[in-house]
Amino acid sequence: MSNPHRGNPVAQEIGQRLATTELLHGISAIARDASAAILEIYALPFDVTHKTDKSPVTAADHAAEAVILKGLKELTPTVAVIAEEEMAAGREPDTKSGVFWLVDPLDGTKEFVKKNGEFTVNIALIADRRPVMGVVLQPANNVMWRGLNAGD
Repeated sequence: MSNPHRGNPVAQEIGQRLATTELLHGISAIARDASAAILEIYALPFDVTHKTDKSPVTAADHAAEAVILKGLKELTPTVAVIAEEEMAAGREPDTKSGVFWLVDPLDGTKEFVKKNGEFTVNIALIADRRPVMGVVLQPANNVMWRGLNAGD
């Protein structure tokens, strides 16, 4: 029986080819670099602005996203990136291939603003609507969760 939610064998094959421990180590390093950028701002007074949906955004959101976008471009130059602040600015990448990075550079900006440490850096590789690799890093505690799922 075929799965109605999976229908792009090319995207599946690309995702399986990309989902390696080497790339997982690469995105882990990118997440750590983004975390360092976040913590630099976290240690100082910072301004909070709001997006059109009224959610908060800080310089840390933008700094972390810049680090992640640069790092992903170096690792996988042909893979599109859907990133929160880029999307909020109206810059939507072409994801027709079915393979893309999904990035929330600072998930929990409200918690970041409260300075309670409950925020994360999130990076995931999506292939045919399915996560095949991902990293979640909590900067305040330097705790990382990561996973790799290249098969069914």
